[in-house]
Amino acid sequence: ETRRRVPPSRGELARVDKGRRRNALQSSARDMEAAASEEAATKGPSSPVGETLEASMRAAAAAQAEKKATADGAPPAAVKAAGEAAAKSRASGKTPYDASRDGQAAQKAAQKVLKDGMSPEAAKVAAERAVAARGLGMSPMEVAKEVAAAAKATQAALDSGASPEKAKAAGEAAGNAIRSGKSVVEAAGEDANKGKSPEAAKAAGESAAKARSAGKLPRVIANDEGSATELAVGDKGGAARSSKTLRDLAREQGLTVEDVLDQVASAQPFTPRKLSSLQQQQRIGIDLRVASNEQLEEAVARLRAEVESRKKPDPSLLALQVEHISHELAVPPTRNRRLSLEHLELYERFCSRIPPEASPAELGDLVQRIAKAKAVHPDKDFPRSGDRDDGNDEPASWESAVLKVPEGRRRQTMVMLYCNLLTGPLLVLATVALLWWLLRPLSPYLFALYCAWVYYDNKTRPNPSTDRLSPGWRDASIWRLMRDYFPMRHTLAHPDAKFDASRSYLFCYHPHGVQSSGAFSMSTAASGFDELFPALPPTSVQTLTMNFYLPMTRENLMALNCGDASARCLKNVLSRGGGSSAVLVTGGARESMLAHPYHSTCVLLERKGFVKIALQTGAALVPMWGFGENNLYENMAIDSPTIRRWQQRIQRALTFAPLLVAGRGVFSYTGGLMPRRRPITVVIGDPIDVGAAEAAPSAERIAQVHAKYILAVKELHARYKEIYDPKAQPVELV
Repeated sequence: ETRRRVPPSRGELARVDKGRRRNALQSSARDMEAAASEEAATKGPSSPVGETLEASMRAAAAAQAEKKATADGAPPAAVKAAGEAAAKSRASGKTPYDASRDGQAAQKAAQKVLKDGMSPEAAKVAAERAVAARGLGMSPMEVAKEVAAAAKATQAALDSGASPEKAKAAGEAAGNAIRSGKSVVEAAGEDANKGKSPEAAKAAGESAAKARSAGKLPRVIANDEGSATELAVGDKGGAARSSKTLRDLAREQGLTVEDVLDQVASAQPFTPRKLSSLQQQQRIGIDLRVASNEQLEEAVARLRAEVESRKKPDPSLLALQVEHISHELAVPPTRNRRLSLEHLELYERFCSRIPPEASPAELGDLVQRIAKAKAVHPDKDFPRSGDRDDGNDEPASWESAVLKVPEGRRRQTMVMLYCNLLTGPLLVLATVALLWWLLRPLSPYLFALYCAWVYYDNKTRPNPSTDRLSPGWRDASIWRLMRDYFPMRHTLAHPDAKFDASRSYLFCYHPHGVQSSGAFSMSTAASGFDELFPALPPTSVQTLTMNFYLPMTRENLMALNCGDASARCLKNVLSRGGGSSAVLVTGGARESMLAHPYHSTCVLLERKGFVKIALQTGAALVPMWGFGENNLYENMAIDSPTIRRWQQRIQRALTFAPLLVAGRGVFSYTGGLMPRRRPITVVIGDPIDVGAAEAAPSAERIAQVHAKYILAVKELHARYKEIYDPKAQPVELV
């Protein structure tokens, strides 16, 4: 038989052509190396060909990297940097694949520096720093910071008339300073080991620090003798000095003069060397019997710096935090809102970090109230979970995870198997398969009817469907078990904030995390939404559209009044009036790929669509931050650009991203798809009034409200981070 061939489409031809070019590019280096190796083997290692084998391998790696950079449209300087980096990597014994990766890192670093308007010499230094940092396994954020510091220092030296060799040395010194954990001000001073004597430099630094601690404003400090024109950078004993002026340092680092002074004023005589890992920065794990003297000195320096930093808390911020804890203790417990033992421990540890000299008068009474609340807590006599993050490094045993688990925690784990984003769909599919087997031979017909009904229902029903809201399902005990698994608590930043039924509200949740547990819980009564907002009807939490096509999951979501996170759905909810509200996780799938313990990355700089919808409907914007949301899973792909690129491609095609994460198991505390038991505290900020509804808000109006909202998110995080997630990094907007 003969089958008629269908001519390939233009897309298929393009993919085939692209694949051929890629294969040819990858094989070119291998062919060159194979030919050189064969000729060297026949003529011997002492022959000219044998001696140039390594040169041929370097040339092949350089050619491959340069072709790749040229295909990406990189400028000539970046192409050259890529080739040189790949050649050096191949000469050092790395595989062709690793050499290609080093070439790509060098190309991207050089390309960014050239795009910023710097010289090819600065781009070359940046490329070298990027390759070296990649070899040390540093995170992308740390690599970018080090490369930027080295490039800026090199360019500044060139602009001041220094030779290329001295400029490169200045860039290397600045990069090394950043790598060792010094601040940007210290990095700027690494290339100026001249000027004042060590004693004079140390005295200048202490003068600025004393002036700042005495309450002087930064502009007043700038007028103090020796603290503005001759800025001392605090290293051990004042060994590193800088004769640069404040204005020079600020210009080089892209800061204001006030920022530079604040960093210098906060420096201590013993500046600890911060490590690349965030966890290593926050812990000191050394064996006193075998640790070297340098390790002991470093540990002592870090401890001294931490103690000194705690002696100068912000009095107004501390008063606000103490008042917040006092109010939380005074809230009468209900079935849907009660303080967990984990939250009481968070309050207790926060109070223990306040130094005696800075303690407010009411701190003693607050500590006694916390201890009394712990003593009468209903969970105080139950065994605690071994999956807690309370600073104890002792790993929990298998017996504590299986044999000593109370019945209440077992029920919570079973509920999370269904409610969890990574395990719940598997249970749904297993249930569907069981029903298919039980209903044979009618299974295909019933399944076809159900699919037709789902399609028709999603096209015709209002979204969200308030008539399908089930008060009984919303108040089911299953949601309280899910809440207590972590445990989870929702609270107001200011208890006297006004939420009335004459307005509509758009609650915006940050960060997304892996599964947005804090946001989803607001669709249930277990979150305490009814107690927090008695004047508002149940809110509508927005989720993925595809969830409304999954069997049983869609019925669950509709019974909780959930929507599909579309502009049409949001406008439908917020235009109803009568206190209507919606919960939106603004970061979306892109932000979920950045979730990692103690990270506070927020995809918000370019997200302005929710602001436009709020202006069009006149809904007030309410910022929220879920402290602990990112601590439930470890992101295994956080430092892998390749996996991140594939995740982004899949996310653009399917509207959600497959995540490579590690949590805990059902019968173990490591290596599973279940979220870890970490307390989640959702702090709800004050509503931001956007005025009357506008049919077509201008771009300037949207940008104005967007900037105001970003400021509110940062303030919310900064105020309550020390209480609910003290190890979290500052907010990083992308």
